[in-house]
Amino acid sequence: MAKKEKIYLSGKHGLFLSLTVLLIMLVVYFSAPDVFEAIELRLLDWRFRLRGPRDPGSLVKLILADTADRHHYGMDIVFRDKLAGVLEQVCADGARVVGLDLYFSGDVSRAPNEATRHLIRAVDQCGNVVMGFNWSYGSSSSRLARAEAIGRRRLLDAARSSREPGFTPDMIPEKAQVADPAVVRHATAIGYFTIMSDAERRAHKVPAAQVFQRSLFFPFSLAVVRAYLRPKGLGLSHEPNQAPISELDLGRLELRPDPQGYLWLSFYGAANVFPYLRFGDAVENGVPADFARGSIVLIGVSGDDSGDLFDTPFSAGAPGIVLHATAVANALSSGFLVRDLPVRAIEITILVLCALLMGLLIPRLPPLPAIVLGPVLIAGVLLFSGTLFQRSGIWVQLLCPLLEIILLHLSLMSVRMKFAERSAFLTAPSSEANRSRSANEESPSSPRG
Repeated sequence: MAKKEKIYLSGKHGLFLSLTVLLIMLVVYFSAPDVFEAIELRLLDWRFRLRGPRDPGSLVKLILADTADRHHYGMDIVFRDKLAGVLEQVCADGARVVGLDLYFSGDVSRAPNEATRHLIRAVDQCGNVVMGFNWSYGSSSSRLARAEAIGRRRLLDAARSSREPGFTPDMIPEKAQVADPAVVRHATAIGYFTIMSDAERRAHKVPAAQVFQRSLFFPFSLAVVRAYLRPKGLGLSHEPNQAPISELDLGRLELRPDPQGYLWLSFYGAANVFPYLRFGDAVENGVPADFARGSIVLIGVSGDDSGDLFDTPFSAGAPGIVLHATAVANALSSGFLVRDLPVRAIEITILVLCALLMGLLIPRLPPLPAIVLGPVLIAGVLLFSGTLFQRSGIWVQLLCPLLEIILLHLSLMSVRMKFAERSAFLTAPSSEANRSRSANEESPSSPRG
């Protein structure tokens, strides 16, 4: 009898409720409504701010043409001439790669003028300049490459291969918007500028690749990374008696896109977290000695009127070139957030474990431990996901498991209270009858006549 009194709720009822809520949360998890994704991204921003800024190192450096520079030099003939001079200085200083995140004004169909020819000569002499383009999404034949569709192995091999056509300037897609075809044609590699942002211009991810006419095209940041690593790949020696080299493995490049084919940025800090130099200062005073030596130098625009601003967890209105620099640093340090299929398996495991633990324990625990179980599980999920995020950059989403725990806690405790009330109501009359019967048995017998 004492053993039955410890069961505060039927185990079958608790398990049924937990499995029902689990099924609902799995449907929500796989359908991924936009409203839940928006909340999850807010939680991701909160995690970055809680983690705090981190040092990206000094490998990636920026040269920024701010509002004053663009008003002073324009973005056409004079700017091209000054840009050519800056390129010559940066390359003479020993830059490993130079990336141009720029567009030029003016009619690109006209014959190249002297400033454009100067820029072409500078690009040729550097031999390590990466330029970009934007997609025209009106073309129905271009689409984002899903990681599961193209396969992780093909994605990695294409990003590493020195023969991948998607990086070469002669493979610029049709209807692509380029800075100037005459200049881009002389670049070492190309990549698209596209950065995915929401309606509020908050950016978190970069498409890993685009599929166009059965070819893969990669983002500007990965084109810069490949140009940086290519000397090591081309420097591989091959002995005649060895088997042919079938795959170019650059080792340090580790890409782990999510199942939709996106690379999630791991932000380092505010917009000024990377070492930078004003374009005007580089023109007027020259590039400081050793500023570019052995580095990746990205040249782009900044300023409120640039039209290339995005919100990040640490900064409102960060220039797009800062996001490209973040992606370059992430790729070279294997620092992109991990959001691949194994992480999703971890999330599903958390959902199942929480449902089973609560469904099996709450019916059998005393009142106080049963009340505390939900908050303890929430704290455990937060601690576990926070540790993975801090140490390994593994992004375990929080919304579904936390909602599941809250729903299970409320539903199981409510049902348990109803069971307790019903049990008390059903046992009250019989207890009163027992007490009356005992009182009658204990009273003295009446005298006999």
